[in-house]
Amino acid sequence: MTRLVQAAARSNFWFGGHKKPLPPTSYPVWPQPARSPLPSIPSADIPDWSRHPSGTPGVWVQAGHTYDNVWPQLPPTQPELKWLRGDYFGVRVPGIPLLPNMAGYTVSSPPWNQNREPYCPPIMAMDVIRYYKAGMLDVVDEIMNAHIARSYTHFQLSIGHCNSFGLTIDQTVELAIRLRLKMRYLDCWFLGGNWGKYWDDGSQHEEMRDRDRDYWSPILLPWIQALRSNGVMSMACKGWQVDNCNTQSPRSNSKYPNPWLSITQFFAEEITAHNIPLGCHYINEAGMVLTDDGSISRQQAWKMKRGMVSHWHHQGDVYCPVDEYQARLVDSLKMFGDGSCGQYADGQPFQLVVCEHSAQSQFDLWCHENEATVKGLRLTQTHAATTSPGYSGSASQVDGTAA
Repeated sequence: MTRLVQAAARSNFWFGGHKKPLPPTSYPVWPQPARSPLPSIPSADIPDWSRHPSGTPGVWVQAGHTYDNVWPQLPPTQPELKWLRGDYFGVRVPGIPLLPNMAGYTVSSPPWNQNREPYCPPIMAMDVIRYYKAGMLDVVDEIMNAHIARSYTHFQLSIGHCNSFGLTIDQTVELAIRLRLKMRYLDCWFLGGNWGKYWDDGSQHEEMRDRDRDYWSPILLPWIQALRSNGVMSMACKGWQVDNCNTQSPRSNSKYPNPWLSITQFFAEEITAHNIPLGCHYINEAGMVLTDDGSISRQQAWKMKRGMVSHWHHQGDVYCPVDEYQARLVDSLKMFGDGSCGQYADGQPFQLVVCEHSAQSQFDLWCHENEATVKGLRLTQTHAATTSPGYSGSASQVDGTAA
């Protein structure tokens, strides 16, 4: 296979005295008017998953089971940076044109490819990058207006995908400014996409696997500095599903005994130290990057994050019933509440954000947006050793008002 040559991003003119104004201090009225009430969660036996459950809701509770449905602690009554309100995966925007290879566009035949109600595929936050790249700025604004109408205050910008889709640093900052003109808080995710590292057959290049800060620092630092210096990065996430291609075990290509810890320390120096909250996203329920031999427990892994990483965007089984999903969250949150993981800072436990609970089931059209929203609500209401600081995977109150 032949390596594709990655063109270097042009120098960042934002450092040359050409800064644009910072995002406004005045935003659309919050909360927005109530939307339609949420549906009830059906009680049923677990379907036969050996076949596609056509017409079967993708969100349910097992027959005879109960689940938490009141807030353990009421959400703040105003927008707050550290209480997330957003949907990074599945907002419907009827009528906008659909672009090839959209992350949430998994149906290529009518009527779904026409994006007319009620047949509207989910639009991911990541898809905004595609529209911006295509020069469809009116569509970018329409998508943001859909988030505003749901009283969301947080929006995700995947910096790795900005790079993978061909945006320069300048263009990425311009897009971030445009998003911040609409949305109070911008959550920038870094390790994701492929940072231009592909084989010519489109597959991911193994060069990025199990690397350390010496590899990632020269790649990421110009992007971080540009976003930071322009005041558009409200909070950050080290990356998507980082346990998929990183390690806490020694590697021959790294001088660090723990490559992933060195990456975390880099992010903390460039983001946390600048008073920007830093989180992460994992596939596994432990919320950690693994070792080859299991020599680091999840408690030890979180203790090493003290003062660096404050929260975890949780990903779970999208087909898991609500009652069982809550039970799993209780288990995950116990380690934050019992002190065995230490704390982010004295008196500040680590936190779990309800995140990817329905995305794939929406892409597969096994549940619609309102079902995902009520699932997000109930999961955020889980009574556990600590409380969730909001959701990045949709929610609202049952009556359609802001959560």
